[in-house]
Amino acid sequence: MLFIPSPVFASFAAVVVVSCGYTLRSCSDPDRSASEAVRDGGIYIEWPDNSSSKNSIPTGKYSTNYKAEAEALQEAAKVLVNSEATHHAKVVLLTDARSVLDALDSTKCPEVNALAQAIMTLSLTASKLVLQWIPGHVDIFGNDVADQLAKEGGMMEQIQHNPSYKEAKSLINSALHCHWRQEHPQHNSKDAIHKLSRAEQVTIFRLRTGHNRLKHHLFSRFRIGDDPNCPCGANRQDAQHVLQDCPLLDDARLKYWPEPREMNEKLYGSALQLRITAELIYASDLTI
Repeated sequence: MLFIPSPVFASFAAVVVVSCGYTLRSCSDPDRSASEAVRDGGIYIEWPDNSSSKNSIPTGKYSTNYKAEAEALQEAAKVLVNSEATHHAKVVLLTDARSVLDALDSTKCPEVNALAQAIMTLSLTASKLVLQWIPGHVDIFGNDVADQLAKEGGMMEQIQHNPSYKEAKSLINSALHCHWRQEHPQHNSKDAIHKLSRAEQVTIFRLRTGHNRLKHHLFSRFRIGDDPNCPCGANRQDAQHVLQDCPLLDDARLKYWPEPREMNEKLYGSALQLRITAELIYASDLTI
């Protein structure tokens, strides 16, 4: 996390924090399409006399984060140009829209032409203009205010406009992603299984789901084999038995887990614990 203290900008006549809000009402309202997520801009300006200005920008019903940030920056530039306090003075604009700043540096992004023109006009009136990227959700004075203003913009009446092909593609992807998250509420993107090799992932997944080649599943589901019993004599050979109870694997379990471990930790713990579980299976010559 980056922290930029206010004294760094003490010599600037105006410090502007621009934020993009994401009001995704559809994810909590099944009657609305995910594509109806509203993204809007918020502008917080701190003036040299310690006064401040706040503004919420509705950027349209179908607007991407990229477009919302660009329009918020453009509006901020217009506000500053119209203020005599910024004429022949130093101005800094803080934004977490890295992609928008990169687009301003490129000659192949016509969608930011209006923003570039607004920035150019501001640069002609200010003695110095700085556009500073800041990581999202950092401890910057005014950042929380700008975020809240952006969210308030999402509740305002939205301007209808026809999105470009690029915007439509981004909105469709967002809608599909939101719908997938609704259909898979138990999905954990931080699951340590994603840090494993493909072979290790397959092993852990089969142990978790029970859809594997241990005798219990093969016999109960497909009637493969004479019975579901483990060679140790237990009445079922499944993941719980193999990882926790089978006496034939006592020495292996003691080697890999000198201290007792719960079943949940062995199958849903850290990447290290999952790898240890996979290693035990490989060492036991079991076919999973």
